[in-house]
Amino acid sequence: MLLSLPLNHIAGYELILKKFLNETEEGSAENTSLLQAVILTEETSNFIANALGKATNVANIERVKRTVNELPASICIEISAPGSQFVKEVQVEFCVPNAKKTTSGVLIIFQKIVILASSNRNILHYKHHYMLGTLTVQAANESEPRGFSLFIVDEERPAYDNTVEGSKYDILVDNEGTRDKLVKEFK
Repeated sequence: MLLSLPLNHIAGYELILKKFLNETEEGSAENTSLLQAVILTEETSNFIANALGKATNVANIERVKRTVNELPASICIEISAPGSQFVKEVQVEFCVPNAKKTTSGVLIIFQKIVILASSNRNILHYKHHYMLGTLTVQAANESEPRGFSLFIVDEERPAYDNTVEGSKYDILVDNEGTRDKLVKEFK
């Protein structure tokens, strides 16, 4: 944090330079020099913002790999691949269909993959993962407005029994608005 403090001043320099630029006569040598300085500070600010964003993404990926127990190696490789983008984590409750007991957990959402993990005393345990390209999302019925189901459809099986075994989980989030946002993101 302390190392990044001088970086925060660059945006301030940019604003000051823009004020000076507005006060100088267009076409003058000072105006040209100030314009070049403004462009350089903008480029520097953008570079810093991109670098900090990438560093935050890598830190989130490493945190997920470190904190989710029993995370398969293939998933570690997938989320560590170049271009992998951490999106967010959402606290949920989940269960297998028709079960009465729910489990506390978290959905860890990446650009191409979703990881479902149970949470027990702040320790995360891997339960299932879904590639967003194969994921099917189904909103729950009216009796549970906070819920939805995640599962994978097997295209080669008959329509009445086409859910990949072990892939279906019923998910509950804190409110209907959160559910609607997640369902929209997954589709």
